[in-house]
Order: sequence, then structure tokens, then C-alpha cells
Amino acid sequence: TFSQGLFGDRVLTPPDFRSLYSEALFLAPAALPFSVNVLSPAFRHPPWLKPGEPVRIKAVDRTFFSLSPSGFLFASFVPPASIEPSLWSSWMEILRVVPNSQLWLQSEKPAVQKNLRLQCAEFGIHPSRIVVTDPLPAHLEVQGMALADLFLDTQLVGASMAAVAAS
Repeated sequence: TFSQGLFGDRVLTPPDFRSLYSEALFLAPAALPFSVNVLSPAFRHPPWLKPGEPVRIKAVDRTFFSLSPSGFLFASFVPPASIEPSLWSSWMEILRVVPNSQLWLQSEKPAVQKNLRLQCAEFGIHPSRIVVTDPLPAHLEVQGMALADLFLDTQLVGASMAAVAAS
């Protein structure tokens, strides 16, 4: 169980799928105002499944994403270019004062992944405490966020619908 309860609606948490949830479901009387992308049929029912076939969600743990199985995990799935320098400094200070913690970021560009680790080292934080993975596909993103102890967001460009989906 990721949490004790899940807030949804009849579109995001259809009655036919209630048995798949271990959490208590709290349903809104009308559809929640989510992005069209989230409500698209491809998101609700992945294209590789036959119509009517139930969605089976594979449980994942931190090691699935090359994360440490223990310690406090911070995560931010915003594009790295939206992390302001002052915010990066704050995140590095947080890592400095929270022992055995990691920061999980995403970028598909190897040069960006390398530069994030170099920036970490410039603040005296061991680069192994920054885990940079390729962006997750939609069906894994919410599970990935659920593994984090604290999801970090940026001020100027927020996580938007990704943060809403994880809440």
C-alpha cells in the first residue's frame, strides 16, 4: 500500500478496477479537472492491452530504479533546466544535513546527467547521492513518485500534472 487512501473519480478510478486498489477510495461526485493527456484512453487503458483486459500493475521497489533501498529519498521529476541555481543550492544543503539521503532526478540526456552529478560534487555532496534516470513512462511515473519520501518541486516551472497524479 502506497497510502491509506486515494482521491479519485469514476474516470481515474473506475468501479471495475476497485479490486486492484488496496487503499480506501474517496470518489469525487464529478470528474476531477485533470489534463486531457491523463484522461486520454491510452493513459486509462494502455494500447498493448486488449479492450476489456484488466490493467495489471507490477509492484516495483527502489532497486527497480537503481535507487538505494534504504535512506531518505527526495525526488523531483521536473526538467532539470527548470531548477533555479538558488533552489539547487537549497537541495544540496538539504542533502548535506540529511544523512544517507538521495535525490532522484530525471533527464534523457547523458550530458545533463553527468553535469548534475558534477554540480553535486561542487557542493561537497558525493555524486552517488544523485540518481538521474531517464524519464519514466506514464505507467511507472506515479509508482516511482510513491517510492520517494518527499517529492520536491520548483518554483517557476512546477511538476504540474505529474505532482497532481502522485497526490
